[in-house]
Amino acid sequence: MPVPVVLAGRTVRLEPLAMRHAEGIAWAGALDRAAYAYTAVPHGLDASCDYIARALADQAAGRALPFALVNPRNGRVLGSTRFLELDYWRGPLVWPPTTGTPHGDPLTAVPDAVEIGNTWISTEAR
Repeated sequence: MPVPVVLAGRTVRLEPLAMRHAEGIAWAGALDRAAYAYTAVPHGLDASCDYIARALADQAAGRALPFALVNPRNGRVLGSTRFLELDYWRGPLVWPPTTGTPHGDPLTAVPDAVEIGNTWISTEAR
């Protein structure tokens, strides 16, 4: 399972999603919701806490690596994304391939491919 890391760029910083992001997720999700037809975006603080808890449960089970999208200039949460469908290709070839099943020690395994999904961005950042 990949270790959570901060991925920083000039316009956005991806931080490992944590409960400390709940208020920011609630704020970002409450802005113009017209663009959120195709992905689940929490609405309100309780829904944001539940959203984060489910994402962290997926992380603990080795199914995902969730992030908060953060504005590096002011620290404001702008949305969320995650790596999911973690594929491990090393080791003995198995057919059909199994997603999320590392070979060897799962705590030190690094996936060979991931899907980027569950992404939503607040209207402020679009």
